[in-house]
Amino acid sequence: MMNLKIVILLVFFISFCFLVVDALENSGGEDLIAEGHSLFRQGDYQDAIEKYQAALVINPDNAIAWNAMGVSQKALGNINESLDLYQKAVAIDPNLAIAWSNLGNVYQILNDYNQSLAAYDRSLEIDPNSYLCWYNKGTVLNLTGEFITAIDAFEQSIDLKDDYPDTWYNYGIVLNSSGRTHDAIDAYQKAIELRPRHSGTWINLGLAYHKTDKIPEALAAYDEAINISPDNALAWNDKGSVIFDQKDFEMALSYFEKAIELDPDYATAWANKGSALYSLKRYSEAIAALEEALKLNPEMEYYRGLLERTQQRFGGT
Repeated sequence: MMNLKIVILLVFFISFCFLVVDALENSGGEDLIAEGHSLFRQGDYQDAIEKYQAALVINPDNAIAWNAMGVSQKALGNINESLDLYQKAVAIDPNLAIAWSNLGNVYQILNDYNQSLAAYDRSLEIDPNSYLCWYNKGTVLNLTGEFITAIDAFEQSIDLKDDYPDTWYNYGIVLNSSGRTHDAIDAYQKAIELRPRHSGTWINLGLAYHKTDKIPEALAAYDEAINISPDNALAWNDKGSVIFDQKDFEMALSYFEKAIELDPDYATAWANKGSALYSLKRYSEAIAALEEALKLNPEMEYYRGLLERTQQRFGGT
């Protein structure tokens, strides 16, 4: 009787295993993919990959699993591996828009902007309603200096989703780059409305205000940036530049020195410090600061000229 029970239990267990395998095969591994997605959301990227791999054992042509594995590899910092996986996904399913979009993101990381734009265009051809794909396309177009088409891409993204702060922020950057500074200010203000404590937006707003000679507004924007991120060397340096333009060289110098304290390799802050010291007639100190700036960034030709003129006239003082 005991042996019969064991046989019955064994048969039941084997039958149950076959039922599980049959269910997974019939679903194409979707249950495993769902488990992988859950692990990914918890930050367990390697465990998620193992689930996707198990799903691919059941169905090697599951493009969603290949794409999801690419997302996990990218999260682990394995960019080349993710590139291969996205390429596999779109080879299996050329109409999987999200895989094309993800492929564009990886090409962007690799600075292959032509391939990135081609991938985004293919994704948008399949799904023109992806605000993120329009946004990502806009960022690449901005990087390549194609400001007009970048503006169009960001506006397409905003039309689809008008409460995504990154789009407004980058929209402001490209508007400013294309000379539409007042429109850029409006875009930065919208980004701040959606995400008030993003120091980068306040810094860019300060730059735009400075560019349009709205000095009190520029200083207030930099103060907000510094309040949010006291260790942001860029905010200290840029506020110093506004103060320098108001001829308060001593005060400006203190801001440039604070920026250098926070980032000793910040060439622009060293150059600005040199300019402030020159304006204060502290020429030997100006020479030292300008030399440091050019050591960090030899391409700063204006400051090289200032250094040479200062050395010729005041090198001994």
